[in-house]
Amino acid sequence: RNEDEVIEKIKEYYKRVDNHILKEEEALFPRLEEKGMDEHPENLREEHQEFRAKLVNYVELLQASGDGFEEAKDGFINNFIPAMANHMFRESFIFYPATLEFISDDQEWTKIKRSFRAIDDLGSG
Repeated sequence: RNEDEVIEKIKEYYKRVDNHILKEEEALFPRLEEKGMDEHPENLREEHQEFRAKLVNYVELLQASGDGFEEAKDGFINNFIPAMANHMFRESFIFYPATLEFISDDQEWTKIKRSFRAIDDLGSG
């Protein structure tokens, strides 16, 4: 069934989004906050909570929708995807470059990357 395939793809997407969020919130944000960057991590955490909730909501809507499946899928495509694209754009072109002003030490970045790998290892285990 096409519907089941769409739902499984969104669930898999949720796992990848969750992994990305965990890396930022568990490994990167605390180090940035220690260095004095507060506003960006706080705003991104709020967006992350919203994205997680919306993804769960879309999966539930899609699973329960029956005849409304296409409408729920269109909502995901037309609302969630553009919001996530905007978030990723702002992270890539505003937030991540700003992190370099707060963390310039290569050894600190090595620690952050190690933490990222540890989160990846937990997710694959």
